Amino acid sequence: QRRVHGDILQKHKKKMSVFVAARGPSEDRPIKIPALPSTTILQILEKACAALGKDPATHDLTYRDKILERSLPLRLSGAGTGNKLLVVARAVPSAASQVTCVVQLPDGSRIERRFGSAVTLWSVLCAVQKNSELTLCVLPAGNYVQPSIQYMNQEIRTNEALQRTTFTDLGISARTGTVLLRVNLRPTDSEPPASAFVPGLDLVETSSSSSSSS
Repeated sequence: QRRVHGDILQKHKKKMSVFVAARGPSEDRPIKIPALPSTTILQILEKACAALGKDPATHDLTYRDKILERSLPLRLSGAGTGNKLLVVARAVPSAASQVTCVVQLPDGSRIERRFGSAVTLWSVLCAVQKNSELTLCVLPAGNYVQPSIQYMNQEIRTNEALQRTTFTDLGISARTGTVLLRVNLRPTDSEPPASAFVPGLDLVETSSSSSSSS
């Protein structure tokens, strides 16, 4: 049984390849891109666009004239292995599309909002903080509580990453449907970094004075 399980794992990790071409004169000369079953369509698109001299923000990957969902791994995209994918211009600019998002807070409660796909995850935290009981705080000892956002198997852990990562960067668009983002708060052993004071998020400094004054 262990050997069978090991064989399954090896098969899952086995390198695959897809052939990607641009719609136009170079369509008959596709490029070969190595990929894992877990490689997302967005990652394949970025590699293809880099090789073809195109902007992934304004292009999509298609298979049999169907636009592939950027956030899906190759094994769930329906494209299969060894197949030919096409890089095509997007019909609607990424910044113009709206994403329906459910944000799950650390206490398990959820908030549903719509955001432009060019909105950053930091802006999502700002919006959620204003409309919920989410508290981003500094502990009595002066230690910072670090927020992070998890989407599927990806977790954006630093303030800098939250401030630059958009829905588009995660492969999320209007076609993705409703997405779930999980907010996590992790106490640290350090003081708040400068990136914690970028306008938008309010830090609350908790105090033990109320409990010691009695």
